[in-house]
This record gives sequence, C-alpha cells and structure tokens, in this order.
Amino acid sequence: MSFPPTFAASFTSPETASPFAAAFAALRAQAPQLRAEDVATRRQRLGRLESWLSSHRTDIQAALHQDFRKPAAETDLTEVWPSLTEIRHTRRHLQQWLAPQKVGTPLSLLGTRSWVQLEAKGVVLIIAPWNYPFYLALDPLVSAIAAGNAVVIKPAEQTPATSALLRRLAEELFRPDEVLVVEGGKDTATALLALPWDHIFFTGSPAVGKVVMRAAAEHLSGLTLELGGKSPAIVDDTANLRDAAEKLVWGKFLNAGQTCVAPDYVLAHHTVRDALVQEMRAVLRRFYDPEGAGVKQSASLARIVNAQHFARVVGLLEDAQVRG
Repeated sequence: MSFPPTFAASFTSPETASPFAAAFAALRAQAPQLRAEDVATRRQRLGRLESWLSSHRTDIQAALHQDFRKPAAETDLTEVWPSLTEIRHTRRHLQQWLAPQKVGTPLSLLGTRSWVQLEAKGVVLIIAPWNYPFYLALDPLVSAIAAGNAVVIKPAEQTPATSALLRRLAEELFRPDEVLVVEGGKDTATALLALPWDHIFFTGSPAVGKVVMRAAAEHLSGLTLELGGKSPAIVDDTANLRDAAEKLVWGKFLNAGQTCVAPDYVLAHHTVRDALVQEMRAVLRRFYDPEGAGVKQSASLARIVNAQHFARVVGLLEDAQVRG
C-alpha cells in the first residue's frame, strides 16, 4: 500500500514554524475521523505495521548498523522484537481496553447510568531519542494509533539512517494526515514544540525534558516524559560472582552502554570486590575478545553514537582515573 509522500521540512531558526501550519492543520482535520474508527480498523492499521516490520527486518538491521554498528542479533533483541511484541499485545487486548467500563452512580444522580469511555486525544507529538531510535519511536506510535490519534514523529538527528527508515515506514504505510515523520535537529524540535499538541511523548534527558514541559504548559498539552536516571547494582558477599559478572557486563555493554536502565555503578561488598573485577574482565574477554584481537575489533559490540558522545565518555573515564 502506498500513499502520498510524507511532509518534510528543515528549519534554520525556531521562528520559522510556519511551514508546519498546513501539515498540522491536515492532521487536526483528520483527527476526528481517526477518533471515530472502530477497533477492527485500528487493528488492521497495526497489522500493516506489524507486517512491515517483519518484512523489513534486514533494513532495520542495516540502519542500526549504519548508525551504531549494532550487531544484527542485538538489533533483533532490542529494536525489532520489542516493537513486534508491543504491536501484538496491543492488537490482542485493544477490544477489551476500549470497551466502556461500568461504574457506580451516586445517589444524587438516581435514574442515570455511569461508565468510563476512553477517547482519543487528537494530534500527538512523539519526540524519539537516539539510543534506541527505532523501538522508542515505534512503541509510543503503537499506543497512539491504537487510541485513534493522528501522530507526528520527530526522530533523533543523531541517528540519520534510522530516522530516514522511519520516514520511509510512514510514507509506505500511512497518509501524511495520519502519521507524519519530520526530520531535523534542535530548531525543528523547537518549532514543533511551539504547536498546540493534544499530547506530547518525550524520551530523553531531564534537562531537555524540562524544556519540553515548559513548551507543553504554554498550550496545556498533555505530556508523558520518560527521562534518564541512575541504576546502581549491588553485589553482596553471598553472590555467585561469575553469574553476577556476566549479568553486569551484558547489561552495561548492551548497545555500548547507551541504555537508560544500564547499571551505572556497582556497590560491591569489600570482601568480593577484587574477585568481581577479575570476573568482569574475564567476561569482557569472553564476550568481546575471544580471539585476542582486541575489543575494538569486536563485531559483537555496538559503538558510541557519535564523536561528541565518545569524547564525553572518554572525559568521564579520565576523570574517574584521576580521582581514583
């Protein structure tokens, strides 16, 4: 199935939001029709999305490898499989979720009936992050489509190959007044945030989350923020150190550590600290350098997304070494 190409625009300053006016108006005009669609129609739309993901698995792998050098198996595990699982779960339960729920009626309203009816919000903006750029764009998209909304996705500019693939997905599956992908950087995001969205879904850092929250407040837009945090791991003196080391290394080095729930630091009992470090070194060699050619040559390890983030990580490592 093919539809007219998705609108796309690039911006040089936040003041040039006017190119979005026609696209936003089209989405707003289409929103009531999407809201009125029955469960079967929404499930069919999600079914097309599921089929596209299944038939374009190698394209997804190629895009993530271009952006991160992410291994194909890791892309399947962290980008493709979770997206397919989300779609299938939503299709399976959508009828139940959208069914009116009877609730009690107060005595003062005797003679009436009461129920909870879920309704679409309208036009939704999804600002996706760079660390899992495919899955974390698709996951909220599935929910937005299931709920009957028109959607705009702003992919991360740090992952251009995945961003282009998301745009292609939208162009091949949806009309531009149903799902619209807009590529660009900070100025594009700023221009988008100036519009009166019915809901905004943002995944990213707390610092940018505050910016998004202020923009949403201007229009009293609904808002979902999924922000980063700290994830300590605790290893006590009763732990199986080999098992702990394998789990810590896998969790930390998946996606080259660029995961919001990756273990940030380890609190180890002083009696097992040195042994745990040795076990982790052995696991690193076993996972990423079994031939002794060096971890840098590993095809099983994703890479840091760009030079800026690489320099930031190097700075953190150097600071830790200096501070002991």
